[in-house]
Amino acid sequence: MPTDDGLVSLANLKGGAVIEAADYALQEVFENILDPNTEPTQMREVTVKLVFKPGKDRSTSAILVKVDRKLAAQAPFDSTIAIGKGLDGKAIGSEFGALDPGQHILPETVEDPGKAFAGSKNVTPFKSAAAGGAN
Repeated sequence: MPTDDGLVSLANLKGGAVIEAADYALQEVFENILDPNTEPTQMREVTVKLVFKPGKDRSTSAILVKVDRKLAAQAPFDSTIAIGKGLDGKAIGSEFGALDPGQHILPETVEDPGKAFAGSKNVTPFKSAAAGGAN
């Protein structure tokens, strides 16, 4: 949309879509900079590209607007996993726990050992046995 003086600018081209797209890209850059999973000092870019394709009579031109952003990639991270075989003989991996690196939870185990034997007639919980309530 041209201004009152009939001139087209970045601010009014396609009803302000260029500025809106650039602002959106800027917001993505800001979010990327704040993301703790990215390298903090890596350069980020926003590029606004305008490509003109004039008509043969030079009185009109098609305009292609492209807003690109170059963001920092997610920073690499490492982990350690234990590898073994499951009950079905297939290879499995289990990541060590974040809170206690010496412990990990295998897929076929439960986190609460008390629940592992719930309902079993062959296991007596210590608290029940101490109270004289075995079985």
